[in-house]
Amino acid sequence: MKDTLLTDEIMELIAYLYSFMDEEDYANWSLQEAQNMVNDQYRYEIEHGYTLGHYDPVDFYEVISEFIRQDTEL
Repeated sequence: MKDTLLTDEIMELIAYLYSFMDEEDYANWSLQEAQNMVNDQYRYEIEHGYTLGHYDPVDFYEVISEFIRQDTEL
């Protein structure tokens, strides 16, 4: 992972979004899918009047890739 620290809040968001993923999502996971997830999150925040977070799709990609690896090893 990059040298940036992910805040607890961002890690919780990533874990929350990961909880909605299924086997098909795991199989199709890519950097483009991570970018789509970040775009969806921004859209959600705008639609609900929240202050926009600062998200890096690479962070989402790397963290969720690790979650997938861990879950498939079980």
